[in-house]
Amino acid sequence: MRRVRSVQGLHWWVPAMAAAVVAAALTGCSSSAGTSASAHRPALPSAAGATATPSATAGAGDAAPPGAAPSSAPAPAPARPADACVMLTSDQVAAAVGTPGPYNDSHEDPADDGTPVWGCTWGTRTSYADLREVTTVQYLTSTTAGNVTGTPLSGIGDGAILTVRKDDGSMPTVHFTTGSHFYAVSVTLDRSETDAANAGKETAAEQALATTLAKALTG
Repeated sequence: MRRVRSVQGLHWWVPAMAAAVVAAALTGCSSSAGTSASAHRPALPSAAGATATPSATAGAGDAAPPGAAPSSAPAPAPARPADACVMLTSDQVAAAVGTPGPYNDSHEDPADDGTPVWGCTWGTRTSYADLREVTTVQYLTSTTAGNVTGTPLSGIGDGAILTVRKDDGSMPTVHFTTGSHFYAVSVTLDRSETDAANAGKETAAEQALATTLAKALTG
């Protein structure tokens, strides 16, 4: 089209013969445009032999560098087992409490309104250890009640508090949290001796069991 426009734009004084020659040349080009253009056009590389050229606008993260390991999301923490009694074995309880087993397990009684309580009691004829989940209200009430003394503990779950009766230091209980869950662990060394005589050993056993349980419950 550019050649046609240039011919139409020639001055009026161009000799007729020259115009005819130019017209003939244009006619020849027009009839063989596809052939002559193809003959002079550089050949494009075939799809099989083409080499990809990185885009100038490609982001740095569009392709992993050679030898780089593919990224992967962290594995989710394991779900809490439906049966709390699988959290501890008889041997683990016996080692923490310090009295011989076997410790037989039994599930927690339902709450007053009939709601199931996630927890387990491992016991013998003389000793037992108890794990139970509590509500937020129960946790706050148990750790701030006027008749108990609370002491923060470190290294157990997301936070832990040891409570004992304020009047005599008996009935120790370790309360701890993992995520949005609240738990209480209590140990009775001797069912016939529930005053403060065994409070020190019971406290040590509760802390050992709570540490093990908190690690398992947080994956």
